[in-house]
Amino acid sequence: MSTEAIIFFDNNEVIKEMLLLEFEAVLDNVVGIPEFSGRRIKAVYVQINPYLQITAVVFFYCSFDAQGVADPSWNIPLQHLASKGGSGPDLGGGPVKLSCHSQCSVSWHQRELWDPETSAELNTFNQLSTAISRNRLGLSVESKQVHNEIPLLSPESNSASIASDLKKDTERQKQYFKQREIALTNENNLRTATLKSEARVHVEKLHRHYRTEVARVEALQADAEQRLHEEKTKSKHCKDTLKAQAKGLHDERERFQINLAKAKTIESDQLSALHDKFNHELKASVDTAVADLKEMLEMRNVELFYREEQMGVLRDEIVQLRNEKQALLSDGSDKLLSRLVQEGITFVAYQPGLDHLAVPQSELFDYLEAPAYYVAETYGVDVALYEQWLVHYQLPVCQHPIDDSICGEPIEKIDQPANFIPGDGDRCQQHGVFSEDDGVNKSL
Repeated sequence: MSTEAIIFFDNNEVIKEMLLLEFEAVLDNVVGIPEFSGRRIKAVYVQINPYLQITAVVFFYCSFDAQGVADPSWNIPLQHLASKGGSGPDLGGGPVKLSCHSQCSVSWHQRELWDPETSAELNTFNQLSTAISRNRLGLSVESKQVHNEIPLLSPESNSASIASDLKKDTERQKQYFKQREIALTNENNLRTATLKSEARVHVEKLHRHYRTEVARVEALQADAEQRLHEEKTKSKHCKDTLKAQAKGLHDERERFQINLAKAKTIESDQLSALHDKFNHELKASVDTAVADLKEMLEMRNVELFYREEQMGVLRDEIVQLRNEKQALLSDGSDKLLSRLVQEGITFVAYQPGLDHLAVPQSELFDYLEAPAYYVAETYGVDVALYEQWLVHYQLPVCQHPIDDSICGEPIEKIDQPANFIPGDGDRCQQHGVFSEDDGVNKSL
């Protein structure tokens, strides 16, 4: 009969052990665990046979509030997950039943599970076996007894008995190596699934960081462009004002010349004095207006210069961010992806209506950036044609417009985008290029 227990981990070390009944009391808020106050703790549900051998494990999280009371909404079916778990490593009692983040039979509980460490330096399964073998839970242990009966053999049957024993030993060794091969395969599959999960999380973090930084820089660039536009508008207004003032001065000069011609009868001294006074006042007015306008233009030119300089800095920052993104992807993910490829993993993308598409490691990030563009280019079609074909493949009905709707008649699905012709492949027999109404090729 199996015993059920809970093992708690912190910093990859076993810190607490209790029987399942004690853990249920914690979940019912009968008792709390003060040392876990305000923390989300890694825990492992284990099933142990009478020989202190682990037969099933579930790696899960459990949260505690500030008083060390377990989260009342916690509801993970540990026993169900253990019974439905996949095959894991052999911990002495045969391959264990295993449920973890990368190997979970109930998808909506996957986020509440975690993956064990399987490296040579740090192996969570070895830690579990060591903890259970110490038997701090005080479990009763049954010893395996082997009864060897030595039959009395006659000389005639001695050779036959030896041959039989050798055959039995050979069969036991074959069985042992077969079990060992299964255990190693299960352990390798678990390690591969863990690496894939880590790679997916890492790539998602890189993409979130890149999108955030690009959005920030684009917002700064939009703000700078808006202010630059406003400054250009102000500068144009100043130039128009200067032009209007220059025209006004020209008109005033012409009026003065007309008045001067009329006043030719005035005495020459008075005329000369009036002429000098007018020129002086006119020059002073013109100099003042020109100086003010030059100062305004210089200020606007300086502001425009700084705006253009800021735009250049922002453009350089965008380029730098893109380069940093590529560097992050190269430094952070390529090593992990190379390790996955060395483990024999192939990246395959499923596309509706197409074969499974093998994506090389060097093109993986191109695929993640623009899947539709990558698939269209791979199959030698335009991305717009590929997207039109994809709409047809997902809902193969006639798209011929009728009033505010479409025909909607079911049509034969075209399996390849290269064979799809918009306006014909997504039309029924009545509305296609060759319709039943006129029997004439309308494309002619």
